[in-house]
Amino acid sequence: TAEFSTALGERRQVALPDGSVIDLNSRSRVQVRYEQDLRHIELSEGEAMFSVEHDTRRPFVVASGSGKITVTGTRFDVRRDPAETRVVVEQGTVKVQGRDAADNEFVSLVAGTGTRVDAKGFVTAAYAVNPAELTAWRSGKLVFNNASLSEVAAEVSRYREKPLRIGNE
Repeated sequence: TAEFSTALGERRQVALPDGSVIDLNSRSRVQVRYEQDLRHIELSEGEAMFSVEHDTRRPFVVASGSGKITVTGTRFDVRRDPAETRVVVEQGTVKVQGRDAADNEFVSLVAGTGTRVDAKGFVTAAYAVNPAELTAWRSGKLVFNNASLSEVAAEVSRYREKPLRIGNE
């Protein structure tokens, strides 16, 4: 059991005992709990990239907001915002479901796809994404395509002590 977090503007890489690695973005917090038959991670705030060591005997489960992501070995990004959780897969496959969903109620993601889980646990259908753009934060970059000024300001504010404010629409 352990907890890891990052402060404003900080990024951190955490190596776990099974060989998995977590890259934490700015203002992020995870709790790690390994059991005999389960590797459980709670993303309570922020964003994290998970590089999971393959282990079919111990699934790797990330809980975030009203959603959960289950894998045995892959590379994926999870971002928790107040209203939703976004999941993007860079390599491998993951199973995304609402936290209270039945085992057979899930959306399967493969590399280059993503989904969102809303506050009520509804998971959207898989859609195409560019993982390199959405995980550019790992190299200190932010990439925006067809984003509104308010979306850009909100994202940049995650890395600033004082948030950016837009005067009008």
